[in-house]
Amino acid sequence: MAAIDFDGRFVAVLAGWEGSGHDNLILRKVLEKGFTVPEGRYYLVDSGYPNTHQFLSPYRGITYHLAQFRQRRMENRYENGEELFNHRHDQLRNVVEKAFGILKGRFRLLKDMHQYKYDFQTNIVLACCVIHNFLIRHPNSHGDNLPEEAYSDESDDSDTDDPSTSGVGPMAASSRRTDAQRGSEMRDKIRDLLWNSRCGDAES
Repeated sequence: MAAIDFDGRFVAVLAGWEGSGHDNLILRKVLEKGFTVPEGRYYLVDSGYPNTHQFLSPYRGITYHLAQFRQRRMENRYENGEELFNHRHDQLRNVVEKAFGILKGRFRLLKDMHQYKYDFQTNIVLACCVIHNFLIRHPNSHGDNLPEEAYSDESDDSDTDDPSTSGVGPMAASSRRTDAQRGSEMRDKIRDLLWNSRCGDAES
């Protein structure tokens, strides 16, 4: 699991989990290890996570991926505020897909590390993320010609919800509900602001 800023830098990385590990379980372990979200801030996450005031996910069951919006006619792109929110969410969160695409384009070793021991594989991932961040911070320090396919703009297809792991962190059920309510209220507020702004532009 990784948290990435809008410059495409890895700000937190937890390496070593198997691909079948549920997103919520991995996030819970990250929080237990001390990962925190600054007060008044939140991370954009995919639909594999619950929506909270710290981890804002898209509306489920609503058009989300960029490719789906490209297929629509411009004048009838959004049917409601939820679709508009999901499109803006995916446009912003797309930096995650690009960062991973660039990382794997730079370090082909990440695609096949079976020859190394597990602990060493984990260290390789962390080292590659550190070097990746360095190259973004110092873009002119080294030549870095990447293949075009490294810059993918397609989001993943995660849209699952496992009720057994719907909470994030070691919280009581009542706390999870309160957290989810705060997340729902914040998401709806952003949705309404986006939709009202769009409607106002259309009228002017």
